[in-house]
Amino acid sequence: MLLAPARLFVVTLLAEMRWCEFGFICEALGVTPPALSTQLGKLRREGIVQTERSKAQRTWVRLTPEGCERLVNHLEALQAVVSRAAALVTTGAAACDGPPATPAEIPADVVRDLVEHYNAGETIESLVARHPYSYRKIRTALIDADVTLRPPRIPLPPTPPGMVNAYANGRSIRQLAVTYGMSYSQTRTILLAEGVELRRRGQP
Repeated sequence: MLLAPARLFVVTLLAEMRWCEFGFICEALGVTPPALSTQLGKLRREGIVQTERSKAQRTWVRLTPEGCERLVNHLEALQAVVSRAAALVTTGAAACDGPPATPAEIPADVVRDLVEHYNAGETIESLVARHPYSYRKIRTALIDADVTLRPPRIPLPPTPPGMVNAYANGRSIRQLAVTYGMSYSQTRTILLAEGVELRRRGQP
């Protein structure tokens, strides 16, 4: 409840006074009356503050005994957190002797192996899976070795059931593309990947 800065400020302000006028709290906190009313409503429902309206139609607010106790407990908890954080910062600063070491460069013999396997058809992803280097480091090593990188392969969707048979029975690639909700190029590539010998245009 007191973690919200606005509510904590209100309760801390009330801890110094017996009663505090609503307008004074607004000015001290720098909030609008509706905003303060919302915060006081939450505090009042929790039994932390008490409000009274005077004959002059002015609202007065004070901290309840329960609210005072909860404020003390909250401040003690905050102090414990601050003390713990300060200890961790001090310990961390003493233990830190500089930035972490950068990963070692890829040895020349490993670079040659990477180049050989990449030129043989392996992907950078497969090379990363077999070596303790990042994708970026292996890619950079290949570029530095004057390797022309292939464009990334775009994975094809699974071959829809019946597509190959439909093509063999005379359906055109364009008809199949419409039927299966794919582009002409995707449909053609899938058929080629399935080993289908494509007909010439106009050929039945």
